Amino acid sequence: MIQAASAAGKRLPHLFACKLGGTTIKASFWGLLFLLLLLSGCAKYERNKFAMAPLESVKQEAARGNNQAQAIWAARILENSSSEKMPDSKELEEAISLLPTLADSDDSDAVYALSIAYLSGQGREKNCAAALKLLEKAADDNNQLAQYRLGRSYDLGNCVTQNLVAAADWYELAAGNGLAQAQYNLAVAYSRGEGREQNDERAVYWYKKSGKQGYPPALYNIATRYATGRGLPQSHQEAFKYYLLAGSAGLAQAQFTLGTIYLTDTIGRVVTRDYEQSFRWFIKAAAQGHPRAQYRISQFYQHGWGREKDLAQAMLWLEKSALNGEKDAQFAMGIASDKGEGTARNHKDAVKWYKLAAAQGHAPAMYNLAMSYINGEGVAPDYRQAFYWASLARARGLELADTLLKPLERMLSPRQAELVQQQVKNWKES
Repeated sequence: MIQAASAAGKRLPHLFACKLGGTTIKASFWGLLFLLLLLSGCAKYERNKFAMAPLESVKQEAARGNNQAQAIWAARILENSSSEKMPDSKELEEAISLLPTLADSDDSDAVYALSIAYLSGQGREKNCAAALKLLEKAADDNNQLAQYRLGRSYDLGNCVTQNLVAAADWYELAAGNGLAQAQYNLAVAYSRGEGREQNDERAVYWYKKSGKQGYPPALYNIATRYATGRGLPQSHQEAFKYYLLAGSAGLAQAQFTLGTIYLTDTIGRVVTRDYEQSFRWFIKAAAQGHPRAQYRISQFYQHGWGREKDLAQAMLWLEKSALNGEKDAQFAMGIASDKGEGTARNHKDAVKWYKLAAAQGHAPAMYNLAMSYINGEGVAPDYRQAFYWASLARARGLELADTLLKPLERMLSPRQAELVQQQVKNWKES
């Protein structure tokens, strides 16, 4: 009997080996009895690693026969299917093809992956009750990914009634199990006083826990706290260091901030103005679809900051930014369309862009809309609409709008003017 057990141990050594912090831990068949707790820690460590690693790296581990990596990869692909990180159809099909195997397993990672299928409606019909039941089962097995996902559900009111206290409770369980994303969300809860009493000290504690694992949003928040002195001693040097860490880790907002620092030299003179460095960081953020970074890139080409002027490139990036919702870019596209600079002159397009920017509270765009309605450029002349947009521009602090208001008001009946003023009041209150 002893010989048979030893043989089994020799045939299946991979069942009892894992890497913990770069160290491979192996156990014989009999030694397994003494290492169950340690192996549980290995599984937890691997789960945290796979939750943060690039998807391609997790897939490579899955291809080597790592069942945990396989389940977590599938879960991440399925969850991304309902986000901006939409996977390609081949990867989605591959993840869905794993569901029958995962459904036959009682392992907590397989259970978690199946719950995501029910949450996302990919490979399974969307079913909140089934998803929550599976999430709770995996969470009860101390699966930190399931604990975190339950926290997200309560945070967002996804499949459950929103409950910020319950969200923070689940985040805390997952954070205690070392999940960087949960540590970050728990820090946010303490920072905002949502689900936890507001406490900057606790917020910083959890931001730093998450940041030590290289989680980019946590690194960025540590940077902003050093920059502002909120919960940490103000230090522009430390702030810049953490912005660099977050930007180098790929966070678009940090890359945009670094571009701004090099462009404007506004962080305690830690760096001097450097157009090349600024452009390098802006282009990284712009490539990820950051609208404001795309707008900055257009300005580099328009004004020739550190490079040759290139109106075609300027317009290319300006339009990308405008389509992604950047109001300054939308306003600039309106002006370009009005004047025919860099694009065909088209007053209807100008009005379209002005309206998009105005909807976001852009006062100059509101003023230009008023002028379009006065002059009948791109729209039919309409003094009531002109008065409305000029009034909104003034409400946003644009004093230039005063030159339009009194003449326009005289063009309207008292009742029309009163109705417009009520519209403006409603807009202010909203």
